[in-house]
Amino acid sequence: MEKIFSLHKTFDIFNNTSITVYSWVCKIEEGANKVKTTFKNWKERRHARNQLQQLDNRLLKDIGLNRHDVEYEINKPFWKA
Repeated sequence: MEKIFSLHKTFDIFNNTSITVYSWVCKIEEGANKVKTTFKNWKERRHARNQLQQLDNRLLKDIGLNRHDVEYEINKPFWKA
């Protein structure tokens, strides 16, 4: 019986650049993992900023911050570190 599909079949794409189906799938998986990591980082950043906002001035002073520092941090867009 002839194989209909192979993960190691080579295709020519983008100006005769050869790529196997397997490497193509790996690249897609790598990209998906980067997106997942980015969303996770954004969620963690939002959570940390929310917690920082809830600290009182005494606790902020203990960690070397003041209310102005906190306001600056919490007003950043979620995608900025």
